[in-house]
Amino acid sequence: MWGFLWYPVRLFNQAGLSGLWTALIMYLSACAIGLFLMRGHWRELAAYPGKLLGIALASGWCNTAFIVAIAEKDASRVVLLFYLAPVWTIILGMIFLKERPKVSALYVCIFAFIGAMLMLWNPGKGFPWPRDSVDWLAISAGFSFAIMNVLIRDLQRVSIPAKAFISWIGVIIIVCLWMAFKYFLAPINSGVTHSFVPQLAWTVWLACVALGAFGIVSMTLAVQYGVTKIPLYQSSIILLVEVAVTVISEHFLSEDRLSLLAWVGGALIVGASVIFALTIEKSGAKSVVNEKAK
Repeated sequence: MWGFLWYPVRLFNQAGLSGLWTALIMYLSACAIGLFLMRGHWRELAAYPGKLLGIALASGWCNTAFIVAIAEKDASRVVLLFYLAPVWTIILGMIFLKERPKVSALYVCIFAFIGAMLMLWNPGKGFPWPRDSVDWLAISAGFSFAIMNVLIRDLQRVSIPAKAFISWIGVIIIVCLWMAFKYFLAPINSGVTHSFVPQLAWTVWLACVALGAFGIVSMTLAVQYGVTKIPLYQSSIILLVEVAVTVISEHFLSEDRLSLLAWVGGALIVGASVIFALTIEKSGAKSVVNEKAK
C-alpha cells in the first residue's frame, strides 16, 4: 500500500492539490479516526511527553517530506533515496546509543553511500550531490525515519493506537508550520503572493479525505502492528517490498523511467538494507543464545 501511495498523490497534484494540502487533508482525516481509536489510551501520552513529542516531530517531517517529494518527482528515485535510512540508523546509534558498529555495518554505509552517489550522479553537473530540493526532501525523510526508530526503542509499552495517533498529529504540526512559511511569511519578504486554499471540485477533496481515513489509517496501523509483532530484521526486509511495488507500478502507470546508473545505485541501497537486516538477525540470535546461557 505504501508502494502505491505515490499514484493518488500524483493525481491530486495534477488536479491542483499540492503535496502539502494532500498531507494536511489525509492526516486530518486519519486523526478524526484516531480520536475513536484513542479511547482508553489518552493517559499513555502523558507518560512519555518528551519522547512522544520527538516521535511526533520526526514522523511529521518524515511523512510530510515524503508526500511532497513523491508529488513532485519520480517516485522510484524518492523511495530509493528514502531507504538510506539504515545508514542514518547506524550513525545515530553510534552517537546517541553508544553502539559500536561491526564491520558489516560499515559495509552497509559504504554500499548505501555509493548507491546514493550513483543515483545522484549527473555528468553535466559535476560532483554527485542532491540535484534539487526534492532530493533533499527524500534524503531528509529517510533521516527522520531513522530518528523515529531510535526514539521508539524506549517506548515499547506505548500502545499501537497511541503511537499511530501521535505520529499523525506530528504530520499536521509540520504541515501547518510549512504552510505558514510558504503562504504567509515568505510572501512578506519576497512580495510574491500565493493563493491559500485551492479552488477544486468537491470530489477531489472527498477522495483525499477517503484516502486519509481508510488508506493512511490502515497503512499506519498495519506497519505499527507488524513491526511490534515480528523481529526487526524481518520487518526491515519486508518493508523493502515498498521499493519493488513503487518501481514496478511507476513503470506501468507513468512515463517516469530510471536510468541504468540509477538502477545500479538503487540496487546497492536495497542491498545495503538487506545486509543491515541480516546483521540485526545474527546479533539478535546471539543475544537469545547468551540469555538462555545465563
